[in-house]
Amino acid sequence: MRERNSLIFFVSLAASQTAWLAPLAHAAEPAEILPEVVVQAESATVQDTPAAMNVLQGSELDAQNVRSLSQLQLPTLSISAMGGRATPHYVSLRGFTNPWSAPESAVAVYLDGVPLSDFYALDQNLFDIDFIELRRGPQGTAYGVNGEAGVIDIRTQAPSATPRAWVQMGAATPEAYTVEAGAAGSLLPRLQGSFAISRDGSEGYVDNLAGAQPYNSEWGRDMRGQLRWQAGDNAEIRFLLLDRKIDDGGGELYLPVDLAAFNQLPTLAGYQLGDFDQALSEEGYNRQDSTLAALTARWLAAGVQWQAVASWRSSKTQTLTDFDLSPQPWFAMESHYEVRQNHGELRAESAASENSDWHWLAGASLDEREFETLRLFSIGSGNPWSYPQAVYPRADATQPDRTAAVFGESGWRFGETQRWGITAGLRVEQDERRVEFGNTALAAGTQRERRDLQVLPKLVLDWRLNTEALLYASLAQGGKAGGFNPGAFDGRYSEFEPELTLASELGLKGGQSDVLIYRFAVFHNDIRDYQDLVISDSEFTMYIANAPRARTQGLEAELTWRPLMAWQFGFMLGRVDATYEDYLIDPARGARLDGHALQQVPRWNGRLDAQFNHGPWWAQLALDGAGRYAINAYDGPSGVLREESIDGYAVLGLHAGWRQGPWAAQLDGRNLANRRYFPNASYGFSSTALYSGAAGAVAPGRTLGLSLRREL
Repeated sequence: MRERNSLIFFVSLAASQTAWLAPLAHAAEPAEILPEVVVQAESATVQDTPAAMNVLQGSELDAQNVRSLSQLQLPTLSISAMGGRATPHYVSLRGFTNPWSAPESAVAVYLDGVPLSDFYALDQNLFDIDFIELRRGPQGTAYGVNGEAGVIDIRTQAPSATPRAWVQMGAATPEAYTVEAGAAGSLLPRLQGSFAISRDGSEGYVDNLAGAQPYNSEWGRDMRGQLRWQAGDNAEIRFLLLDRKIDDGGGELYLPVDLAAFNQLPTLAGYQLGDFDQALSEEGYNRQDSTLAALTARWLAAGVQWQAVASWRSSKTQTLTDFDLSPQPWFAMESHYEVRQNHGELRAESAASENSDWHWLAGASLDEREFETLRLFSIGSGNPWSYPQAVYPRADATQPDRTAAVFGESGWRFGETQRWGITAGLRVEQDERRVEFGNTALAAGTQRERRDLQVLPKLVLDWRLNTEALLYASLAQGGKAGGFNPGAFDGRYSEFEPELTLASELGLKGGQSDVLIYRFAVFHNDIRDYQDLVISDSEFTMYIANAPRARTQGLEAELTWRPLMAWQFGFMLGRVDATYEDYLIDPARGARLDGHALQQVPRWNGRLDAQFNHGPWWAQLALDGAGRYAINAYDGPSGVLREESIDGYAVLGLHAGWRQGPWAAQLDGRNLANRRYFPNASYGFSSTALYSGAAGAVAPGRTLGLSLRREL
């Protein structure tokens, strides 16, 4: 009730912002604020930068009603949850996919210059966004915490002296709603501030035919406040505070891929599952409470742009999942995860200059995190193992991590017309990882630690073919730290080695922004000690192990064509071939995975869309699709290798809207054909679910929504 009352109060406050912001704006008259370090305009970023990247403006995200990272449609990018917002996320880019429970993803996520480096922070609610950049390939020299496959950089709307306020409300099927509001402007001379809030709720799209009702209801709330103080003509300080809460019912929402086989199991007790049904005895839940605070100082001195960032983050997550996939009260898992992260970075770079043929940056960063993992088995009566009914500790581990790095990058343009360019960079990183295992039902407590040094160079050569086309080639090294499996039973599974990648890329981009834009890239990644997920059915465990060699290669293509002022057509394609090159998974039996596809990597993804804009009206029709992908499980004790391919999908979406003056209305439709598909998969454990086939997190069905926005 307090959440609802605070939201109503804020909406009322936002409606009166123009009255009190206007006089403060005239009184402040601040000096010119320093420009952003990153380039925000797509014409200056994507077309002129020698790298494969995308820039999505906040207006684009609003038009497509993109409210989470998992809804982004970009070449070779796939983001999906394990069945709920407060659960681990799979992130796949150019064939790299983070294993379940991995402390780090191969894709780094930044929010306003602050790294969010664990899998529970990947479901950021996107509201009041300025732009999002996706940079592909190793990014160690430009970003303080390395992204082996790339970086997703989210930038929110910064406070400014210009007063603004807005409120937006929406409703959608099935029984969903969203409310967003915000205000910004001058508070005092040289001080601007902003505040934005987002609240959503839904009854969910999965029905439970047994157990607690209703099932899979969910709600979330985000609050973001920012302050921006101009300390001088060439200096500014910003403060960011973000508070996020999630409370989703249903647990990790798995459904079997083979419904016909699953419905024949005696444990279902006559329940017949439909396309979006489950039959579970436990209601389940996914809850998260996270807070992020960041302080950023930027100043210009002697032609050098300086930036210092300090951030503090805390996140607590609780999940309860009925893992036996049946209405029998046999087996539920309650998991508690807590992450505390402190990050600091200092960097300097050359001040922007249109006539300069040389630019550079250098910096140092320190990142400290602590993960706490507690997982509890709740075993009911009549279970297949004849265990006494009780709660058993499955995992109890604390993982303190520390990463210190120095990095630098320099670029030159040369030739009479500066058509040639070369960029070189280097990152040196020291990774310290420790784990403190507590006593569990299956293993005694112990402590382990490791230190790894990574040296990650980068080289890029580019050539401007003409004023409208750029050709580039790059060679870079990326990596992920080694670490420990928090749920390991014993020393055999506790530790894994660092991952190291040699990445090469060749790309071409160009076009006339008002008629035609094209981007094309081919890439190859040779991966050493690939961090992979191993699933053991007989021991009921999952852990990270290293495949000696893996390879990913493919292409990315994008085309935007505007034949008439009112019409625009788009094409996007990402193709990935990701395979094990050398993986002897069981020397005793000679079992190998050489030549087999890497897990959780869609073979392709793409989009076709058409847009129409005329006066206050606009509409977009989009067809999004992805190819099939593999899921592997090797049971070491029994020597059984199980492989399956999960089918791909194609879904149709429609977005249409109207804008006139301060008012805007929008109609959204997703998955219009109500297609049932899986964005990721795992295996059901036969020892608990009596079902050894693949199970996955089902994607939402058809949703129709209407929203109304008012600029105040």
